[in-house]
Amino acid sequence: MKKNLLLISALALSVAASARIAEVGRQVQISPNVARQAVARMAENPLTVEADNIILTAPDGSVTRIHPVDCAGYIWPSMSPDGSRVMFVAAGKGVYITDLEGSVLTVIPSLEAPVWVSDDVIAAMNTTDDGHQFSSSQIVLVRVDGSESQAVTAPESFTFEPIAAADGSALIYHTIDGVFYQVSLTLNK
Repeated sequence: MKKNLLLISALALSVAASARIAEVGRQVQISPNVARQAVARMAENPLTVEADNIILTAPDGSVTRIHPVDCAGYIWPSMSPDGSRVMFVAAGKGVYITDLEGSVLTVIPSLEAPVWVSDDVIAAMNTTDDGHQFSSSQIVLVRVDGSESQAVTAPESFTFEPIAAADGSALIYHTIDGVFYQVSLTLNK
């Protein structure tokens, strides 16, 4: 692996009470229409997956293909807000953050459905399962260098697929029952 790779152990994702990435507001139920608008914004992604490559399409139409990790497939690719990094899940391996050439910068195992909240913070699902079905799915915030994590929802919850506001001020997610919620965020530096 590349020498600048940071491998973050699953134990580092255990939520420490003192770790405060953000002040999290109370959970407020929102309408499916508001959630659909947020999903539409997320669809505006310059990254696509083709076979075993992640394809970056620049505003000028130029295309770059990267293949940073050997895996069964790439899921949930996205570009950092500042446009300098790519994040994705390598199936069966965890969340990877690379530069635009595909050099791995950070690996965070055991998370799913990651989204950028800011250039320094991601939100994702921390799931547990018995090999057949989920036993919990918690939304967490994680610093992109893996130095801190913070729970947004309870460890035993069934909360899924976070969507971040473009300015990092809120997260939207849904429960296993299909009810959408929003929480406000004030990121700490």
